[in-house]
Amino acid sequence: MTPTAISALRARVGESACWSVRDQSLFSVDIWSRELWRHDADHQPARFAMPEMAACVVPADEGVLVALESHLLAGNPDQGAWRRVDAPADHPDTHRFNDACVAPDQSLVIGTMHKSHLGASPTGTLYRLAQGRWSVLATGFWTINGLAFSPDGCWLYLSDSHPEVQMVWRAPWDGGAIGPRQVFARFDSLRGRPDGATVDARGNYWIAGVGGGCVHCFDAEGVHVAEIDMPVENPTRVAVGGPALDRLYVTSMAERLTRPDPAGLAGAVLMIDGVAGGIATPFCVMRDGAAPGG
Repeated sequence: MTPTAISALRARVGESACWSVRDQSLFSVDIWSRELWRHDADHQPARFAMPEMAACVVPADEGVLVALESHLLAGNPDQGAWRRVDAPADHPDTHRFNDACVAPDQSLVIGTMHKSHLGASPTGTLYRLAQGRWSVLATGFWTINGLAFSPDGCWLYLSDSHPEVQMVWRAPWDGGAIGPRQVFARFDSLRGRPDGATVDARGNYWIAGVGGGCVHCFDAEGVHVAEIDMPVENPTRVAVGGPALDRLYVTSMAERLTRPDPAGLAGAVLMIDGVAGGIATPFCVMRDGAAPGG
């Protein structure tokens, strides 16, 4: 269980690791460098410039869907043909998108935050985008993270990374709406703050402990069952991927370090073999008549 870097790329603020079964590739972003990254099944990297800070990415029927500051882009990065997707009408200039995942019905679930460090106020909103229409799922967040769905699609997991909150919730998912949030895990006594997450085939919830140099694992009942040391101070997002869906990929950032990085791994995309059996991430359907897949 030794984490290793999958390429020589280093991100200022790496985030949003997600594996596309269809493309046999790992996508991620470097937020501050305004880049979309792709590593293929052999971990050969490619970088694609974005017009604004690239907050997160999910697989989509048009290729990928990248959320920026003021809008989203859908398309195939190799072709460079992007289609603009407007943000919700109430999305202010002071905010940007932050974390996202694809729902069981292949709609997009995505959160926003104030652009200042960790949010200037709890004004972040959790939205759903389905068939071109935006709806509000929940409000009152500082820094929405940790978005993932249970394998049966019945629960949505979400976290708030702000130092004053540091909590993971789960909420029942029913027909594109969420029920009351339930506390799933508290990070008061754990290393790091709750950042990006994923769920494996057994229902375990894996989440990066940003600032704590580790990845945490909780079972479906919220029991803390594992902690994996990472060779970076700031792991940011976890994804299950690889051709056999048996690897954990972890993005990280090189900014805001408080201790030395002698191995030069801060900002790397890291891989841990044989940790978790995964489930294929569905792609977000942006066009009518698109076939299901991931």
